[in-house]
Order: sequence, then structure tokens, then C-alpha cells
Amino acid sequence: MNNTKTNKTLPKLNCLVTGNSRTSNIKYLEAKAIRLGVGVDTLINNYVSRDALKLLRTGKTIEQVRAELGTAAGVTLSMPDAKVEELIRINSKGKHSQQ
Repeated sequence: MNNTKTNKTLPKLNCLVTGNSRTSNIKYLEAKAIRLGVGVDTLINNYVSRDALKLLRTGKTIEQVRAELGTAAGVTLSMPDAKVEELIRINSKGKHSQQ
């Protein structure tokens, strides 16, 4: 029997905060990129998991989020507050405001 589905590689998203990863669907990423006004590569390279994003939005620091959620082995990347704000903006559900 011939399988008509193509075997495409699914994009793997790695959370910059926790280091945890998940696969995604390219159509989902393309739609989200259009909605947010960014490129798919931007979404992939700046991915933050839903749980980490929720905690960052409450004002917790990267270190506090990592302490609460844990991290994958070797994740120690620190980032300035401006980068955290950018990550929250990129991973939001709504359209970015043009500043």
C-alpha cells in the first residue's frame, strides 16, 4: 500500500528559558508568523514554552521561572530584561503593536 502523506521534518522548538523542546506544525508556525508580523525563523529561534511565558508575564525573572519549572541539562543562558520583553512580545497570541 502506498502512503500518500509526505514525510516532512517537523520543526523542533527549543524553549530559550527552560531548554525543553517540542515539535510543531509548519502551517501553524506560518499562520502565527503572519498574525504576529514576524518570520517563521524568528518564532523558531525565540520560542518560549507556554508555562514559562505565563510566569514571565507575571514579572518573574528568568532565574525564578527556571527554578519553578526546572531546566534541561546545560541551560544557563542569561538575558537582559529587554530580551525577555522581546520574547514575551514574539510569543504572544495577538498582533504586535508597531512601535
